Amino acid sequence: MEADGLFPLGRWLSDQRRVYRAGAMTGELEGLGIVWDTADAGFETNLGAAQAYYELHGTLAAPRGATALDQAVGQWLTNVRRPGGLGKEPGRAQRRAAALAAIDPD
Repeated sequence: MEADGLFPLGRWLSDQRRVYRAGAMTGELEGLGIVWDTADAGFETNLGAAQAYYELHGTLAAPRGATALDQAVGQWLTNVRRPGGLGKEPGRAQRRAAALAAIDPD
């Protein structure tokens, strides 16, 4: 419900994400810098932190409390190593595993 003439932007953006996932996006919004998949955006942020950690320590065998680029990279690495931690969709999980292996094959 609109309050005081305010537009519910969050609801609108959620609707646009649904349209995008359905493959029905016509292209007008794609160049605006909107994050279409928040899970992938979060993964990319943490992947950048993992890269920074690797560059500093030469490994992704980070302790759980390790941080890099103000991200809890150690906890994140613990989470992605769990079964299903790279995502439930097999293609996405394979892409994410490959991105991590590109940083540290071990």
